[in-house]
Amino acid sequence: FTDLTGWPDGIRYVAYGQHMGYTNGMTATEFSQQTPADANMYCTYVLRALGYNDARGDFSYRQAAQKAIEVGLLTDAQYAQLQTTGLLRDHMALISYNALWARCNGSVQTLGERLVERGVVTQAQLDSIRR
Repeated sequence: FTDLTGWPDGIRYVAYGQHMGYTNGMTATEFSQQTPADANMYCTYVLRALGYNDARGDFSYRQAAQKAIEVGLLTDAQYAQLQTTGLLRDHMALISYNALWARCNGSVQTLGERLVERGVVTQAQLDSIRR
């Protein structure tokens, strides 16, 4: 993307997200890093990390937060709060945390289990954060 500036680590993170298929730019050449994220935007990112594909019709961008409720990333009450406050950093942490316990698309395996299997975290680390 030609518009990524000012934060070299951020450029790497965006490149990784794009490479993994989690994120797209606003256009083919612009990421639009100054655009605030909203609930559908972040839920789309996490749903893609769970193996859902909006391009194949697993969900739509405009309904990503609703799909997030369906797969256990949010409750109805949390979604209602998002509707009034907009996406806050604590919402992103909550959605990310809940993603660890959500099943990956087409699998009985949760994201947390997949991360343990791939050596990203240990089972003890995963168990230590389970509420």
